[in-house]
Amino acid sequence: MMGTDTALPVTQNGQFTPVQNHGVWAVSVANVLPPEAALVWKGPLVAQTLLQMFRNVAWPELDMLLVDLPPGTGDVPLTILEQIPVTGAVLVTTPQKLSVVDACRGVALFHDLDIPVFGVVENMDRYICPCCGEEQRLFPDGAAAALAERKYVKFLGGIPLDPEGHIFADSGIPLIISRPDSAVARAFSQLATEVDAAVERERIVRQRDADPQACADHQKFWENLLDD
Repeated sequence: MMGTDTALPVTQNGQFTPVQNHGVWAVSVANVLPPEAALVWKGPLVAQTLLQMFRNVAWPELDMLLVDLPPGTGDVPLTILEQIPVTGAVLVTTPQKLSVVDACRGVALFHDLDIPVFGVVENMDRYICPCCGEEQRLFPDGAAAALAERKYVKFLGGIPLDPEGHIFADSGIPLIISRPDSAVARAFSQLATEVDAAVERERIVRQRDADPQACADHQKFWENLLDD
């Protein structure tokens, strides 16, 4: 999807160097194993490998680090979440009942670990005809929104199913660049804005909790500035 299937370079310190495309740095198991190799790893080894990708990588200065966790609430996501400092979580589900149930368990897991849930995203929430642009619902409508309401988290919107999406993903050119005016690109842009705002809100909350007086002084400064 990143258009970077080359092996990860290794620094003199023995750290992996992330690959970069379109201004995004990434590390994946796909950059470590041969393309057709089977990933025959047990849970503890998978968790350890993913942790190594977090700790043993020469990351540049980042705006945000996203970790794509496997679905479910098993040993792998639990181990990673307990070892890595997490600002917040975004749950992604498709409209089918089985996927929504998994997402529901995910919300419970993050709550149990005191990790803020920024919201729920519904992937493949509708189909867009490439010929006429007509939108159709292929699955039950509103499943993710109902989950968000039931769990008191925000519904961050839906991502349409675009038949041409896989073509651009396979070429390493995301739709948001190749077709910025498409419904999918607009949905991703809106989602990115929502997540960025949620991260900033969480940062302010943590700053306030760490130093209430400094936060109060900062707020008073801006109030006085606006009054002037």
